[in-house]
Amino acid sequence: MYNDALNVDLAELRESAGKLKNTAADLNTAHGAVHSKIADLVTEFGDSAGAAALRGRLAEWEAETQAHHNEVINHHGLYLWAEKRYLETDQGNASGIEGV
Repeated sequence: MYNDALNVDLAELRESAGKLKNTAADLNTAHGAVHSKIADLVTEFGDSAGAAALRGRLAEWEAETQAHHNEVINHHGLYLWAEKRYLETDQGNASGIEGV
């Protein structure tokens, strides 16, 4: 029995993957700009305990940004992988029907 409950628009999936990739790039750009400003600001604190604390926190923020970027890029890759698998499945099913 045919079940059309699973209907995937591959163009929409590809578009969503592109949006995820752009989001990851935007995240890096925006956070990178802020991190740069903070790094410049830290120099004004000299060798104080506050400067050391801020440098430590900045390193944590940079690591968090990279982790978020990696997570979004991973989702981008999964969307592309899903698109490929749906296409392969559709092509395989179509060739099976044509061969009957």
